[in-house]
Amino acid sequence: MNLKDAQIILSLNETKNMTKTAEQLFITQPALSKRIQNIEAELGVPVLLRHQKGILFTPVGEQVVEYARTISSGMEALREYADASKNYISGTLEVGIAVNYAHYCLPQVLQKYVADFPHVSIQITTGLSQYLYQLLTSEQLPMAVVRGDYSWYEGKQLLSREPLYLVYHKKFSRKDLPSLPYINRHTDPSLTASIQQYLGEQNLIPAGKSIRIDDMDICHQMARKGFGWTILPSLVLKDTDCHLEPMILKDGTPISRDTHLLFRTPYQNLPQAKRFIEYLSSLVPDHTLDRGSQVPGRP
Repeated sequence: MNLKDAQIILSLNETKNMTKTAEQLFITQPALSKRIQNIEAELGVPVLLRHQKGILFTPVGEQVVEYARTISSGMEALREYADASKNYISGTLEVGIAVNYAHYCLPQVLQKYVADFPHVSIQITTGLSQYLYQLLTSEQLPMAVVRGDYSWYEGKQLLSREPLYLVYHKKFSRKDLPSLPYINRHTDPSLTASIQQYLGEQNLIPAGKSIRIDDMDICHQMARKGFGWTILPSLVLKDTDCHLEPMILKDGTPISRDTHLLFRTPYQNLPQAKRFIEYLSSLVPDHTLDRGSQVPGRP
């Protein structure tokens, strides 16, 4: 029995008359009789007894009336909830966040979002960008913030573009770098190719020992302590006391690290997702370090 059937039952219980119910619901009497027959066929027992002055409900019919009231009141409550929800954002927000972005940027975004939309339940998956991309493509996640450039043919939005820098604990001469320990880290193939091109153009191919670390923050701390030089995006360098040199190819192209928001197109239509996308766009800080190679406090 659907909502329309429930309305018919409740109207019949009120009017006790087929003709009046048909008029009240703007349907024909044959159509009304057919709906009653369908309900009785579904239950396998009569729900109405007809007589000259109107109708009577059988004992089963009386239970059907109660069930119709439940359906009607449930729909009314649902309508009230829907009307109320127009005044605030609720539901569940599900998103994957690249671990470095989550570490440096997510708290700022979530602080504002949670304060403005306290009724939203948030489910965040963190991990490497490649892992999140796999979850997205296998439809295990509807939305993800990934670092690097991934092929994606639904919703895609650039969140930030961070320049890369040569990083050492003190001012350095580029000709000295190849002989110093190089603190290397894994990144995606396209960025690796750009870095290798730059190092080749600048004759900076490391000749000394190499230290392999996969965590950006640890790379930064190792460079600060003088263990060697490294290459890092500005995301991790806002408060650094290291000496920095911007990485620019000979054709004038600065090497940068992009962060994108990828999402399945239908997901952006959910109010909680739409607002989160807006917050990511408006609240993410600019990670560009507008100071060239000079660091405050260093000559």
